[in-house]
Amino acid sequence: MVERSEVAGSETPRTGATLIRVALIEDNRLVREALLSVLNQAPDIEAVATAPGESETGLGGVVLLDLGIENGASLRVARDILDDCPEARVVVMDLMPAHEDLQAFVSAGVSGFIMRNAHLDVVLNTIRSVASGLKVLPDEITAALFSELAWESMASSGSKDSSETELTPREVEVTDLIAEGLSNKAIGQQLDISVHTVKSHLRNIMDKLAVSSRLQIATHFHQRDADAQDLRRRAEARVEEDPRELPTELEGLSLEQVRRMLHELQVHQIELEMQNEELRQSRTELEASHARYFDLFDLAPVGYFTLTEDVRILEANLTGGELLGVPRTKLLDRPFTRYILPDDQDIYYHHRRTVVEGGSQANCELRMVRADGSIFHALLESASSRPVDGHATFRTVVSENPHPDIEAAPGTAGTTT
Repeated sequence: MVERSEVAGSETPRTGATLIRVALIEDNRLVREALLSVLNQAPDIEAVATAPGESETGLGGVVLLDLGIENGASLRVARDILDDCPEARVVVMDLMPAHEDLQAFVSAGVSGFIMRNAHLDVVLNTIRSVASGLKVLPDEITAALFSELAWESMASSGSKDSSETELTPREVEVTDLIAEGLSNKAIGQQLDISVHTVKSHLRNIMDKLAVSSRLQIATHFHQRDADAQDLRRRAEARVEEDPRELPTELEGLSLEQVRRMLHELQVHQIELEMQNEELRQSRTELEASHARYFDLFDLAPVGYFTLTEDVRILEANLTGGELLGVPRTKLLDRPFTRYILPDDQDIYYHHRRTVVEGGSQANCELRMVRADGSIFHALLESASSRPVDGHATFRTVVSENPHPDIEAAPGTAGTTT
């Protein structure tokens, strides 16, 4: 930040006020120039613009980055900026990003997000907040994130034989629109999301349904509809086969029989309403539980890892990925020992054996290696956990050790591949 004495078209800030420098990366020239003009009217902001493809090195202060820049390279651009200038505050602008995109950007170190339809005061407040060191997540993204976490948990805890239960509500919407023959652009316009986000949903849907084309997704949708119609036909046939003592001729019903039928229908309706209310309450509790899970697990100040008996990574939280300098999605199924200094492998071997073979909790201190080759001292706390697919697993908590008992070896860490 620098001090500003005068800005054309704006008030002169009071003496001693600091100036927030903002770099805007947007490939739409009209949007870029309009936003640049608006930002420079704020007395405490000085904004400059750069088109994608120009040098992103040396960008400091706050960087506004368009999520939908050409070729979907916004994540790479964010990483390049933060690698070159770690003190930069990157803010991603666009429509609702996919859950996976959000995780990737957070892991990369971005400071906030701005929805494309946000009011000017929201944009300015976000810039000022991240410039002061805060992290900003819009309410829309927070609500969608918790909702998707809840639905994903419900899907994973249900029957794995039903592909439909594995899709998030947003993915179901995308599937329905694909079945109607809409293009990615048309789907994005209807759901108010970017084409990049539609493509991300499309990849996830294909993975979950084990298909490889839009035609196969549409076929799945029509098959689902056909299955629902078939279920209705079979239910009606069963009622005809088993009338459950209902008179076949309504004209012959007595007043008492009609009252009894209405009473039974009312009781059944109330039972269904009570069940629906219980389901709504369960969903609310599940969403609250996942909100706590996100806070306690993903945003914990230590790294959490679930490892197989042969020390492959089954699960990692966001902090674990940050500690090792790797997005957590890319950590999965990798050997945990890849990130342990070769000189300290024996320490880890004895630690693992104590936990796996002895079934007891164990602690150890050793040196670990980040993806960039830098070394840090770590404290490991491990304990056995429930088996997965019949195989033993254990959980490990990793934290940086500010007061190590062992000295770092001179030179580099050596290979970690």
